[in-house]
Amino acid sequence: VSVRRPVEMYQTMMTWEQWLLLTDLVGTETHAVQVQENVLTWIQGLLLVYLFGILFFMLRNIYSLFGLWVLLKSGRREKVSDYVLEREVAPFSWMRYIVISQKDLHENGREILTHELAHIRNRHSWDLFAADICIFFQWFNPAAWLLKQELQNIHEYEADETVINEGVDARQYQ
Repeated sequence: VSVRRPVEMYQTMMTWEQWLLLTDLVGTETHAVQVQENVLTWIQGLLLVYLFGILFFMLRNIYSLFGLWVLLKSGRREKVSDYVLEREVAPFSWMRYIVISQKDLHENGREILTHELAHIRNRHSWDLFAADICIFFQWFNPAAWLLKQELQNIHEYEADETVINEGVDARQYQ
C-alpha cells in the first residue's frame, strides 16, 4: 500500500493516478447501470412473451367460437336446441346446443342425442370454458393442458354412463 502525502489546495491539475481512479469509478457506475438495464429488458421480454401467449390463446378461442357460430348458422334448427347439418360433422354439444349430421341422426340418433344431452345437463361446456380460461393465463404450464384433457375424458365417461343407464346395449354402443 503506497501512502501519498496530502495534496495542497491550490493545486488544480490532476495526476495520472487520479485520472485512472476517476475513470474506474465512472466505468463501474456505467457497468452497474448497464447490468440493471439488461435485467429489466430481460424481464420485460419475458412479460411480453407471456402477454403474447395470453393474447394468442384468447384469439384462438374467439376464432373457434366464431367458427362454431358459423357452423350453427349453416345448419337447420330441428328443435329448441338441436342443429342438423347436411354435411359430415362429428356430433358435439356446446352450452345448450347439439350439432349432429343428418346421417348420424338417422343411423344412431337416440344414442348420440342421449350422450350429448348428458353433456348439456351436466354443464360440461362450462367446465371446459373454465379450463380454457385457466389455459389463457397458464398456457406455458403443461398441468393446465393435462387438466383440460382429463376433464374432457371424465366428461365422456359420464355421458357414456348416462347412455348405458338409459338402456342402450353396451356392446352395440361401443
